[in-house]
Amino acid sequence: MRPRYVLMVLLWVTTLACTPAGSRSDSDGDGDDTAAATDTGADDTGTETTGDETTVDTGEDPVDPPPCEGVMVGDQCVEPGGEGDNLQLIDTFNGNSFVEILDVEHVGDYIFMCAGTKGLAIYHAAGLNYIVHKGNLGSSAHNSFPRCQHIAFSTLPDNVGTGVVELFVTNRGDETQPMPWIKRIRFDKGISDVAENHSATLLPVVDTLPGEAATRSYEGVVWHNDVLYAAVHKSGVVAIDTSADKMNSLGTTDVGANAYDLGISGGGDLVVATLDKGLFVYDLTDPAAPALKGSVKGAAGLTRLAVDGDTAYAAGGAGGVEIFDVSDAAAPALLSTLDTPGTAMDVNVSDGLLAIANWTDLRIADVSDPVKPWLLAVETVPSANKFSRVLTADITGDMVYAGEWTALLSYQVDPANTPADIYLAQTELQFAADNASLGLIVVNEGLQTLEVSAATDEKYTVDPGSLTVEPGGKGLFEVKANGQPLQSQLKLTTNDPDEGKVKVLLGKSGSGSGIDVGSTIPSSWQVVDTATQQPKALVDMIKGKVAVLAYFATF
Repeated sequence: MRPRYVLMVLLWVTTLACTPAGSRSDSDGDGDDTAAATDTGADDTGTETTGDETTVDTGEDPVDPPPCEGVMVGDQCVEPGGEGDNLQLIDTFNGNSFVEILDVEHVGDYIFMCAGTKGLAIYHAAGLNYIVHKGNLGSSAHNSFPRCQHIAFSTLPDNVGTGVVELFVTNRGDETQPMPWIKRIRFDKGISDVAENHSATLLPVVDTLPGEAATRSYEGVVWHNDVLYAAVHKSGVVAIDTSADKMNSLGTTDVGANAYDLGISGGGDLVVATLDKGLFVYDLTDPAAPALKGSVKGAAGLTRLAVDGDTAYAAGGAGGVEIFDVSDAAAPALLSTLDTPGTAMDVNVSDGLLAIANWTDLRIADVSDPVKPWLLAVETVPSANKFSRVLTADITGDMVYAGEWTALLSYQVDPANTPADIYLAQTELQFAADNASLGLIVVNEGLQTLEVSAATDEKYTVDPGSLTVEPGGKGLFEVKANGQPLQSQLKLTTNDPDEGKVKVLLGKSGSGSGIDVGSTIPSSWQVVDTATQQPKALVDMIKGKVAVLAYFATF
């Protein structure tokens, strides 16, 4: 398996309230951001000055943009896939304060979601194309930043809308919200009566169990027979008695590894996915002291887990998805590995289909034979931001729900269709010089032959002009800049039903928003000083020091 890395430099920048030059401000003091009209005293000539802008009345009605025939994601229109597309975007709910959508659970007609600054949010999914915000239940341990990371259910009636629903949500704790916790939430009359914009003060929290920043940072959780089990990283697994309303810690089991997520096998054993030492299986005869039965070392660092009967599916980041047989708890075995170009962040399984949140895309695999899984569908998930960050996904029947950094999206999968499916490892080519050449690799992840043709213009040439790529194969376009300043788009035409037209951005190295190694850091770059909690120019903070700027994530 080829190694893959996400190469990014990330500055955590505080957004400052300011009025850029040329922008409109509340100059009339009426509380809105529309400037007051100024009477120039001139005749009605069709010209009116408003604030610092001049509007000319041409006598023509304004032209409205064409209606979106697909789905709006932020301010962009995502067109529907063509006939034969086997993974269709159905609808989306965008929230301007969505951050780190880390866990999505589809239960009955409802969707439960850990949504960063929105805390625990609940949505009602009525039909195939209707997602509405049913209530934001901010699980707040820090008033300015209520959030949760993971969800586990203990009580789920046939009718989630009217029956008793009980769940647990976790927060691992970090610099912003230093105290980890588990909250027990119970809806005694179901959730159908949850009001719009439900106040956090009305959150039906039965109990809160605090953790410890150093030794008990809660991660993945699973509930089984009145006991909630929580992965607490290098401290192992903690068992929590939930038979009474007040939660009570029974003890912690040291697994000798960095425990990230948990599941229960068909035989009632606890399955533990770890970041550094593979998969562990524990006997739960004594919940307070789980006994190790067996373990297996996988090839990847395992962070998320889905257990279906005696088969465990684990997301392993750049290592793809690993599938294990845990039917013999004393000798769990690796059955297969599903390569996912990108970073496998989360997995969930339903009726032989596996949903994979793969950082920039959503993938569906047929795992009816877990020894020989095969990729059924891939969809690049749109985002209101420049880059997609798909951190979680859930699947029930033919409906898939993906949690992207800025939105909750619903998809419908059709396993009967197996079209050609184009995948580009690069959606942007940066040329070092105006006459340089770069290669663009085209992958066919579908089950039909992929046909791709490339357009050529005066700024660049493409060789060859077209490619035929067999299922599972790769092709290569050589893109050469023609000596002109290059800021353009390479346009590809394919027989992929949902990506018939594909655009690849072309530009010159250093023309983006980042900087090259050796360049001067702009004085406008700011970060939050953790000591004062105030924004400060980055150059002032690191002047005279050795500094390392690195991408980081705590998903």
